[in-house]
Amino acid sequence: MKNILIITGEASGDIHGGKLVQALLSKEPQLKIFAIGGKAIQSAGAELIFNIQSLGVVGLFEVVSHLHVIRKAYLAVIQSLKTRSIQQVILIDYPDFNLRVARVAKRLGIPVSYYISPQIWAWRRGRIHLIKRLVSQMLVILPFEEQLYKDEKIPVEFVGHPLLEEIHASYSREELTFKWGLDHNLPLYGICPGSRKSELDRVLPVMLKAVEIIKRKIPEAQFILPVAPTFTRQDIESRLTSFPVLITLIEGDASEVMSVCDILMVASGTATLQAAIIGIPMVIVYKVSPWTYWIGKNLLKIRMIGLVNIVVGEKFVPELVQEAATPENIAAKVLEIFENPQTIRQMKEKFNIIRSKLTDRKASQRAADAILRLFRSSRDLSAPAGTIQ
Repeated sequence: MKNILIITGEASGDIHGGKLVQALLSKEPQLKIFAIGGKAIQSAGAELIFNIQSLGVVGLFEVVSHLHVIRKAYLAVIQSLKTRSIQQVILIDYPDFNLRVARVAKRLGIPVSYYISPQIWAWRRGRIHLIKRLVSQMLVILPFEEQLYKDEKIPVEFVGHPLLEEIHASYSREELTFKWGLDHNLPLYGICPGSRKSELDRVLPVMLKAVEIIKRKIPEAQFILPVAPTFTRQDIESRLTSFPVLITLIEGDASEVMSVCDILMVASGTATLQAAIIGIPMVIVYKVSPWTYWIGKNLLKIRMIGLVNIVVGEKFVPELVQEAATPENIAAKVLEIFENPQTIRQMKEKFNIIRSKLTDRKASQRAADAILRLFRSSRDLSAPAGTIQ
């Protein structure tokens, strides 16, 4: 049996991991894939050893409050490495957890592929030396990341961004809005607060207050919110109790939801690239705990947090972060863009640049090919004896 362990810790990684599992099994059907993941990875054919729904945290102090869950996931990994004859580990993002796993894998002589790099270009650049010691192969999805690893002589391949293969070429606004009971002729605003519980706690409330302001100014405005796969519909509905504005909740493909919107309020993260690929104007909003923000502000080595802005190299999408992320600021910026066709046109021109930089729709296939090359080159080597501390 050829056993692989895949580990991710959040919704976007689960979606990308699901595509990767499909690609791996299509090329090597006899693989047995175990995973820490969610619905997408499981549906693709992997056996879950731990469900990531409880791992969706961000920031030092948010992580501290979830240490018992994180430890439980870590112990599940150790148990699998001990008992399932794992021959290769594939890490997807989630660096604080995954680099610790990489240490154990290295000790056991198990090759490690890292798909979707930690954001070393933004902060904690010193991690690249740890990666050099522990990781056999980096598979990066942003074009500028490749050179960072080449400079350190770390085996690396730019495979393209998996979002391109997860988003349809076109969507019908009229058909989708009809299906969801909305009017395609009226303004439609999207609310994308993120896929972590901490984001529901800090980002969603200010977005909702901004919704009230927008609704007062534009009474015909409609609002729609895609339910992240890490949440249930009830998780969101419980936060909308007595909320005076109707918000349509949609479970399933977030790309469909984004595609019908005139403009989005979106939490910083992969969703910003998703919106850019589809071509929907946006305002980036983000809040974390005060201490996490203070620490991050002193560690960050870039002046932007939005991936769309980082890929292009300029802050063309507004970023409202921490103290700037007030309901008044969010509503004002959303309405300013919505009412300015020239701004929208310029933003969409930048989105075209992003699409061209992220290459074609074959990231998962390329990543699977690279992983299997490493797998085939190392699977006949016996791992050195070792113990797990």
